[in-house]
Amino acid sequence: MESHLINYCSSNSTSPISEDHLQSLYEGVFQVVFPTLIVVGVLTNLLNVTVLTRPMMSNKTYR
Repeated sequence: MESHLINYCSSNSTSPISEDHLQSLYEGVFQVVFPTLIVVGVLTNLLNVTVLTRPMMSNKTYR
């Protein structure tokens, strides 16, 4: 596998990856991966705000 990657990176020939394949890859990333990361990030931030605004957590130190 590694030798294949080295040969691919060091070769000066045309790319075996077609424009259609790259387009579908970009669409998958921008339509699935990024929105998923954004939703998970927002939900995690809301959970942090919910936990940290509780009265027990508003003390200077939590014991």
